[in-house]
Amino acid sequence: MAIPLKVNLRSLLVRRTSTLLTLAGIGLVVMVFVIMTSLAAGLTSTFRSTGDRRNLIVLRAAATSELESYIGRQATAIITTLPEVERGEDGQPLAVAEAFLVINQPRRDDPTRSANVILRGVSQASFTLRPEVRITEGRLFRPGVDEVIASRGMAHRFVGCGLGERLSLRGRVFEVVGLFDGARTAWDSEVWGDVTVLSDVYRRRGYSSLTLRCSDPFAQARLIRRLADDRRLNLKALNQADHFEQQTESAAMLKTLAVILTVVLSVGACFSVANSMYAAVSSRTREIGTLRALGFPRWGILVAFVVESLVLSLIAGAAGVAMGGIVLTLFTGTMGTSNWRTFAEVAFSFRLTPGIAAAGLALSAATGVIGGFLPARLAARMPITQALHEA
Repeated sequence: MAIPLKVNLRSLLVRRTSTLLTLAGIGLVVMVFVIMTSLAAGLTSTFRSTGDRRNLIVLRAAATSELESYIGRQATAIITTLPEVERGEDGQPLAVAEAFLVINQPRRDDPTRSANVILRGVSQASFTLRPEVRITEGRLFRPGVDEVIASRGMAHRFVGCGLGERLSLRGRVFEVVGLFDGARTAWDSEVWGDVTVLSDVYRRRGYSSLTLRCSDPFAQARLIRRLADDRRLNLKALNQADHFEQQTESAAMLKTLAVILTVVLSVGACFSVANSMYAAVSSRTREIGTLRALGFPRWGILVAFVVESLVLSLIAGAAGVAMGGIVLTLFTGTMGTSNWRTFAEVAFSFRLTPGIAAAGLALSAATGVIGGFLPARLAARMPITQALHEA
């Protein structure tokens, strides 16, 4: 087998034009696959890294998101006094009632276009239950004052969310006094202000959600059952991490789009490989006939041509992964898409993982084997006399 393999691999350098065209075709397919998959992986990672397994989020029983939820003040007071809720060092329950609002803001890159931005009413306990959130510039808003803080992603993407800028909310002007970093979680897509002030501006008598911490998993389970069985409250509790895990529909849509594009482009790449290999077979009938006359078996010829196609595709795949990595490096900033549950902008970054790179190489290998099999089979089944005669 050593001789035919060497002959086939050396032929890649001889057929420079067709080799380069095939490399370009497969490389572009892999590059598109890597970019789209990294996009979906970045969005999925944003949701999956959000939330703490120790925390529960309480919503209205029929709500699928905080946008649809409402919790009255009386129900909030009842839940925060339950024995399952953990207490802090000051003896106060580790629970916070928050308002979830959506505002429409113009984009910085094109002020004629706008998108929805999440405006969350919070209190000091919100930072205790979300230790990953930290102020990076400016300061925290003062309770009872028309001030807000914005994530760095929102400050970069939307007018009025930058440090020192002003947001007009229902006729009242709020100053952005600080920027925060949410450690690549869903909090990076929000603007925060004092819950009492924002509830007053939007005339909210209750809250959108209640986030609390339980002392242990058993207490969590008891509290979930307690709220599910209490028909008076009409509320439900679920693990905070699971709540955000359920919001990955946008990533699923991107993954579906990536699969569709990859399949369509891969079909074209397979034809490119097949065309290149058919050309190689037709131009090397003398080599095939000579190898068969020297005693090399049909399966040896078949494997040699498939390996040639496979090597060509793997080289193209590696180049495609590298090109995809370069493109992603150039776009290191925050991206954005719509969350179909909240209808608001979600900020996230590309995420190229070793698994995605390996999947790109596997895709190129599959393309090479599928595209190269029929030409290799033709070469293997070619009679010796016909090959030598056509030569």
